[in-house]
Amino acid sequence: MLWVALHLPALSLEAWLATRPADEAGDAARPGVLIHEHQVAHADAAALARGVRVGMKRATALALAPDLRLGVADPRRDAQALRSVAHVALGFSPSVTWLPAASATDPPALVGVRLEVQTCLRYFGGLPALLARLQAALAPLGHRVVVATAPTALGAALLAAWRGDLAQGLHSTDREALQRLLDGLPLAGLVADAARLQALAGMGLHTLADVRR
Repeated sequence: MLWVALHLPALSLEAWLATRPADEAGDAARPGVLIHEHQVAHADAAALARGVRVGMKRATALALAPDLRLGVADPRRDAQALRSVAHVALGFSPSVTWLPAASATDPPALVGVRLEVQTCLRYFGGLPALLARLQAALAPLGHRVVVATAPTALGAALLAAWRGDLAQGLHSTDREALQRLLDGLPLAGLVADAARLQALAGMGLHTLADVRR
């Protein structure tokens, strides 16, 4: 089997901006964040450049960037946007799975769309051609999309969230090669809870390779 994973690192912000008036949504110079329970859940590049970080208190973020655009994180809005991506993927494979975030703080690597394409490669003329057509079909949605391929759905999703790139994707068709690629995956890509990450770090566990030893 060969799975293609589509990771959308800015989906939440993009879905939020799509609901705003055009004159406000086009104000790219102002930093923007989404808030969940008085903390920053998502931050755009402009906000990050001003020192705003995910997990930071709302008041602290505003102190760093008084002109911050504030939105409310909404998993349901994100799920609707992700469903649109899944509908596009169905044009390239009958085997499509999509996993929206259950909450605003779910690990991003586990959220996205995956499609099994092994049986479809001949129809599209091979993997590079399929990925090129998929990219073109996704472009009208206006999302930044990162892609990777692997023999398993989860493996492809982890590669896409960690090291993938749509133009030069990280692709693996062998399970042993996939394992070697994922050995360096930081556990932060799988665990969103800061306290759990700190506990794992205290045990000397920082990557998947550490866990496997």
